[in-house]
Amino acid sequence: MKVNQIQNSSVSLNPCGIIKGINIILKSRISISFFFLICFLSFSNWAIGSNRIELNNEIKSIKISVKHNSVGAPLMFGIPFAKGELYFPENIRILDGKGNVIPSQITKVNTWEPADNSIQWIWVFIFSDGSENYTLEYGHGIHHNPDSGNGIKVSNHWVEGGRIRVHTGKLEFSLRKGIGGFIDEVRLDNGNKASKGENVIAGVPENGRGNFVDILDDSTLDPSKAEITFVRLDNGSGPMHVILHIEGIYHYNRKNEASFETHIDVYKDKSYVRVLNTIIYTGVPSKHPLLEGEHAMMATSDKNIINEDSLAAAKDKRWTEPGDQIAQMGLNLSYNLSYPIKFKTSYREGEWWEKGIDKNYSTVLQKNQNASIIQIGPNPKRMPPLETSSPTKRIEKGQFRATINRDKKKEVESAKLDGWIDISDNKWGIGIGIRNFFQEFPKEISLDSKNDLLHIYSWSPNVEPMGFERYSDSIIDGNEFDDFAQGLAKTTENVFYFHDANKTAEEVKKVLDYFLDPPVAHADPQTYAKSKVFGDIAAESTKYPALERGLKYKFEWMLFNQNWEPWYGMWDFGEMKNYFYKGDWHQWSGNEPGQDFMWWLEFIRTGDRDMYLQGQSMSRITMDVDQVHWPKDPVYVGDSNPSLDYWEFLKKPKGSPYIGMGRRHAEQHWISQLSAHVWVPGWITSYFLTGDQRGLEVAKLTGNLYLRRIWGEHGLTGRRLYLSVWNLDWIYNATKESRYGDELDYRVNRMIHLQKEQQGNLVRDRYDYAQFYASHGLDQYLNFTERNSDKIKSSIVENARRLRDVPPWGHEYESYLATIHPVLLGYKYTGDKSFLNVAKSRAGILKMDKLPKPVNSYKTQSDLENALEKDSFLPKETEPYEWIEKGLDTDLGKSDTSGIAIWKYSSGLRVFAWTHIYSVPWLLYSLEKETQH
Repeated sequence: MKVNQIQNSSVSLNPCGIIKGINIILKSRISISFFFLICFLSFSNWAIGSNRIELNNEIKSIKISVKHNSVGAPLMFGIPFAKGELYFPENIRILDGKGNVIPSQITKVNTWEPADNSIQWIWVFIFSDGSENYTLEYGHGIHHNPDSGNGIKVSNHWVEGGRIRVHTGKLEFSLRKGIGGFIDEVRLDNGNKASKGENVIAGVPENGRGNFVDILDDSTLDPSKAEITFVRLDNGSGPMHVILHIEGIYHYNRKNEASFETHIDVYKDKSYVRVLNTIIYTGVPSKHPLLEGEHAMMATSDKNIINEDSLAAAKDKRWTEPGDQIAQMGLNLSYNLSYPIKFKTSYREGEWWEKGIDKNYSTVLQKNQNASIIQIGPNPKRMPPLETSSPTKRIEKGQFRATINRDKKKEVESAKLDGWIDISDNKWGIGIGIRNFFQEFPKEISLDSKNDLLHIYSWSPNVEPMGFERYSDSIIDGNEFDDFAQGLAKTTENVFYFHDANKTAEEVKKVLDYFLDPPVAHADPQTYAKSKVFGDIAAESTKYPALERGLKYKFEWMLFNQNWEPWYGMWDFGEMKNYFYKGDWHQWSGNEPGQDFMWWLEFIRTGDRDMYLQGQSMSRITMDVDQVHWPKDPVYVGDSNPSLDYWEFLKKPKGSPYIGMGRRHAEQHWISQLSAHVWVPGWITSYFLTGDQRGLEVAKLTGNLYLRRIWGEHGLTGRRLYLSVWNLDWIYNATKESRYGDELDYRVNRMIHLQKEQQGNLVRDRYDYAQFYASHGLDQYLNFTERNSDKIKSSIVENARRLRDVPPWGHEYESYLATIHPVLLGYKYTGDKSFLNVAKSRAGILKMDKLPKPVNSYKTQSDLENALEKDSFLPKETEPYEWIEKGLDTDLGKSDTSGIAIWKYSSGLRVFAWTHIYSVPWLLYSLEKETQH
């Protein structure tokens, strides 16, 4: 149906409008009593505020573009709305490029409560028709008619020995309670009534090992047995798209039980599923016994404190000897195909850093003939010191090895694989892919025809086992000496496509690429800016090119280094390093200070697909590897009938107090932790923008950490306090749970109270670089809650006044430039241009001249570094400044490190937060506002 673009008149009822309309009403000779009736209704509606009735009939629209689109691709994306814009998801529809209404599933994800009960975020789900452009229309005159009658069917019989069945209309499968851990009884419906037990194409292996993480220690291999304990439907589930949330346990003979979480996306009338499988490592990382006591950097008391210096001085080799290692992990699927079987895959011709030329491979397998694809890269365990490229030459091609094997013989050898296979007989087939197969090496997909099994290895058994031992028995990294790998997680994205026979390699790969090389949807950048979800932020524009280049080039420089160093590997990909010194990079970032959020901000401002992909990768690895996930407190679900279950539940041991705490930046991801080292805004933004459920789940672990207050007053002072307010803003906004809101209120009031002791400064001088934690924290607190508005604004302006008049220099330019955003808030709330002028003046050194050529055209790291530093306005030298943390000087050598400017443009993203990204987009908003006046 063609949609008529009719702009209906708007009806707005408010007290001001009624008062202004008195003369009109009287001139129209409407009775005084009728006039006062209108006044009463209007004032009643206005008085109840967030419960007001939407009477606006105007149809509004949002333009949506899709990058790297593909016909048929399932698209799920988040769209924000400003306060008061939209109240019901039923008042939305999606149009294709020709103006036709297309089927869509709209989910209300979040509201502006408690400030307003209008919608803040929705998720849109559609199947792409291949167009690059779509339109979202909304308004009271719009009506969305969901196809709820013929959608995905989910039947839940979750009792002992029971199962959940899912039917998409084309595919049916079940999840069994108990042993298995993965999809079972997969039926492909080709018109022969799959639901009646026919057409079983795949399932869980007979031994029940559908999901596995096998541990190797000195004794022998300890294979896991997976048990599904709980299944629910996640937010975003509807007639066209359902998300299954699965929780389970790995059982071992000798080791701790481990937990896993799996999210399975299923789609109406489609025979493919996406599987996000998350494992948690619970083994003992090294031969050194686990220490008793606590470290000073995160101690919950003053009892039994571990002496870091004594541990390092002992030089105990057991720290560097692996303990419980991962021998192999992944998913297994039994298949029901007849022989001979056609085996298809593809690989890339070219160097490892190039996209390469895509080449297909196929063969035919008889019974007892096997095939596999394996991707290996340099140092799979990624233990420091890492072999990296020099500033002028990449590491050799042979460091990345990809093979296609048939009966243990190499059929093809190249640098990289696309990461998928397809097997088929004369009836049907199964396509399987692992996203980031190359980047997250070592990976493998293999066919075992003897047992009719497919092995989808997220850690291949054809490389050395994965150990989490320390890289050094003597270096203190981040003021700590220990190994904190126990409790880290890792998520792998897989796709399974069950199809009829005779699909070509191109047809199979097209479907798998919906997930392996996905399209990315983006609303008009002004949509995100005008929604105010991120505060007063400006979309990318051509008005201030020098400042925009200061942002753009930095992100491009980091992506260049990712593919130059390279920063790949299962435990590294998505993460980036902090400091670039004499051609070498140092310290994994640990996400400080919200580096994934930086990528998301640049994505919403620009629509750049590369920003989206890197933001997603960094959010995933930081919420997994840089967080403490185990052991959790037990949770009573209550999904069974016997009351005895509850009393048995009470006997279960309590979890670690550190659940939800982050790991600190270090040379190895899991060897340093800190009480103030976790950032959730990017995780929750990934949840809102992409529907990634783990973003919110993991953020809530941090929220619960704050509620426990395990550090007493220490956790309520300094940067720990400012950061917790910023984090809790996002957690409370996304959950609306009063427990987080109450804790947020307490911490905000405490911060304002302490401001009095700090002569108007919201931040202690010791932490003056952390100004944006406080400024963004309070500004978003007002934005999301509107509580204590006058009090908060007064505090913000007092802080801005102090920073305008007495700028801090405790961490030199790192501190000085961190004042830009808080000073801008002074302008926002007072209109006094002295604040804006100061912000503009300080931001002058953040500009960049235009490079002679695009970033991706530079041939070497050295050439690009020199070009960037030449065109940067940042100070090239500084007074001797002891910035190097204890232990890092060992990695840099004994050379003189005084005079290093860590804010130099060619360094990493850590200091970029305080200098650029958390200031410039808000400055651009203020500059645009100034020109409008």
